[in-house]
Parts: sequence; C-alpha cells; structure tokens
Amino acid sequence: MQPKQAWHRALHRVALTLLCMQPAAPFSTPTTTTEQLRAAHRSERLNLLNHPLQIQLATGALPYGSFVRLCHDRSTILEAVRSAAAAAGADVLSAEVSEAEATAKAWLDAAEAAGKTISTGDPSIKCYACGGDHLNVDCPEDLAVTGPARAVAAVLRSYSGAEAATGVLAVCEYGWACDTLLKAGFETPYTGWLTAHAESLAKASAAVAPLVDAADRDAVDASYVAALSALFNFVDSEASTAGLKGAGEALEAARRKLDALEPGFLEAQDRNANFVSATLKAQAAKSSAGAKKMDAAAAYLAAKKAKAGG
Repeated sequence: MQPKQAWHRALHRVALTLLCMQPAAPFSTPTTTTEQLRAAHRSERLNLLNHPLQIQLATGALPYGSFVRLCHDRSTILEAVRSAAAAAGADVLSAEVSEAEATAKAWLDAAEAAGKTISTGDPSIKCYACGGDHLNVDCPEDLAVTGPARAVAAVLRSYSGAEAATGVLAVCEYGWACDTLLKAGFETPYTGWLTAHAESLAKASAAVAPLVDAADRDAVDASYVAALSALFNFVDSEASTAGLKGAGEALEAARRKLDALEPGFLEAQDRNANFVSATLKAQAAKSSAGAKKMDAAAAYLAAKKAKAGG
C-alpha cells in the first residue's frame, strides 16, 4: 500500500471516530404555538391519561351506568366542539354530531353483548324512577346532560377566533389520551369509544392547529388551559358520580403499562384536585389576557356587593 493511501485511510478512520463521539442531537425545541402549548402543559395532558375513569374505560372495568352517562353527554360536547371550530373557521365533526345517537347505541349494544349491565342482581334494590334493580343514578329513564358536560360546552362557546380554535385543540387532547390507551393494548368492551375519539378528535385537532399556530402562545394559553381544565372536570365529575377510585393493584399495573409508552408518566402525574383547582389559576396569572379577565370579574363582584350593601 502506498504511503499516501495509508495516510488517507488513517485520516478517514479518525474522522469516523470523531463522528461517533459526537453527542446525540438534543430534542427539537417546540416551534409552533400548538407544539409550545402541548410541551408546556404535558403534565396536564398526562393527568387526563392517568385518570381512573380513562384507565377503567381501557381495561373494561368501568361500570356500565357510567358509560351510559358518558354516551349521553357526548353529543353536547361534540356539538360545542363543532360550533367552536366553525366560529374559528374550520369544519370538524359534522358527521360525528349527526350520527352521535346511532353510534352511541352501537357502543351500548356491544357493551351489553360483552356482559355489561346496570342491573345489580339484587331484587331488594328498586330504582325510584322506574323500579328496576339498579341504582337510581344509573337509571336510563332519568338521564339529563350533566352540569360538567354543559360547562365544557359553555367554555368553548365563550370563545371566538384563535381562542375558539385553541379551545377545540385542548378538548381534542382527549383523542390523544384515547389513542395512547389503545396503543397500550388493553382488552375492553369499550374499544369503540376509544377508537372513535382517537380518530375523530385527531382529525379535528389537525384541522384547527394551523389556526392556533397563527396566534402567539401567550395570547391563547389561558383559553387552552381553561378548556382542558373543563374537560378534566367533566371526566373527574363522572368518576365521582360512579365512585371510581384512583388506587388499587389493577390500576397501578395499567399505569405502569402506560409509563412504557409515555416515559415519565408515573413521575409527572398530578393529583386530580390540584389540576382542577390550581392549574387554571396559575396559568391565568401568567397570561395577561387571563389575568385581565379575572381582575374584571373580581371588580364586577366587588361593585355588585358594594351596591347591595348601599
């Protein structure tokens, strides 16, 4: 081998060695408003994924009466999402809204075929509304749209423009939670619910993302947090109604499974009460728009109180 060739080969080996010694490229910094919102509020999104109601949906442990109520409330939330997106200039979920009743019936039939029922099997239990052997809260003849579902709708309908698009984006994070649960591979008779929300809300989210990205993050941060908080409160309220608990061996095993998909999931999870009571206040304090709204509300209440006293 010629000395010149040997020198070139040695130089090539040195270059390869140096290249291999380079540190791994850091994670890319979020650039769009959508990416920034999701990165800044990852713990809140993980908290939604961590909720016992969501995990029990995924594992099939959710009581059937709770699922019936979720299906009943779904139409109100979907219509509000569709309406808010339209106010922002996007057409989403039109088919889902029009087919909501038929879709829910198919899901309920599938769950019943898998053995889910509201019957307690105890003849001594009599529902006050229909006399059936199920708990009063589970009576299908006494259903009404819940307050927390109406609250989600009210938050979305209070927005316009970029804020409306951001509210839709936040509520559609529920689709990400459902998709993550599906990826964990749980067996459940509620697969239809998880799949439909994972797919339809992902499309809705993608449709409004460009509208969100056209706005500055600080201008829409409070609307994102408020809508996400309202959604979490809806999920949390149903869990309280059904008596679902956030502990237990089966739940912890499921959470460990999710941690493999979302590293840091178990470490980052917040307590339910902390998210609902503290997150919105903290984020509103950081957002000038949110702070102004809170100040205006406080001033209004103070003036009203003073007037009543006078």
